[in-house]
Amino acid sequence: MFKLSIITDEISQDFERALDVALDMGLDCVELRTMWDQNIVNLEWDDVQRVKRMLKARGLTVSCLASPFLKCFLPHGRTITKKGDSFKARGETYEEHMKILARSIELAREFET
Repeated sequence: MFKLSIITDEISQDFERALDVALDMGLDCVELRTMWDQNIVNLEWDDVQRVKRMLKARGLTVSCLASPFLKCFLPHGRTITKKGDSFKARGETYEEHMKILARSIELAREFET
C-alpha cells in the first residue's frame, strides 16, 4: 500500500504549521528534511524529541528522512561541476558526509522509518 506524504519544509520552516497543513490535507505521514532553518541531521537531541512529540500529538508518522547524504564533492579525483543543494546541512567533505549517513541512520531508527 502506498502512503502519500509531503516534505514538511515544502510547506514551511515552521514545523508546527507544516504538520497542521499536512493534517488538513488528509495526510497521515510526513517526510523530514529541514525545520526551524536546520537540517534534520543537525538537530540537537532535545529538538529531535520535540519533533517526535509534535508528530505524536497529531497522530502523524515519518515516511522518510530527506537526508543530505552525498550532496558533496566525491573523493579520488572525480570531477563534479556543482555541489548539490545540501538543505542547510553542514557537511562539505566526503568524510563529513559519512558522519551524516551515520546520523541519518540513527534518526531513521528513532523515527521508526
